[in-house]
Amino acid sequence: MDPYKQIVDEWLEEAPYSALRILEKLREMGFDGGYSIVKAYVSSRKMDLNEKASPRRRATRRPPAPASERRDICTPRR
Repeated sequence: MDPYKQIVDEWLEEAPYSALRILEKLREMGFDGGYSIVKAYVSSRKMDLNEKASPRRRATRRPPAPASERRDICTPRR
């Protein structure tokens, strides 16, 4: 897997490819390893990429509206 890690990293930065799709692409390049090794590497890389992206996403979220302002809460009719 080591000789292919750089290209896999590039693919994952382009799009969130599945481990199966990456395995197919690697096989086209001559990779003879199995699915489990690719899945383990892809999983760890996706987690690393998500950790890098998480602070930006958290900073843009607004806190939930107070219950008195929410429209999705049913109030009984009088």
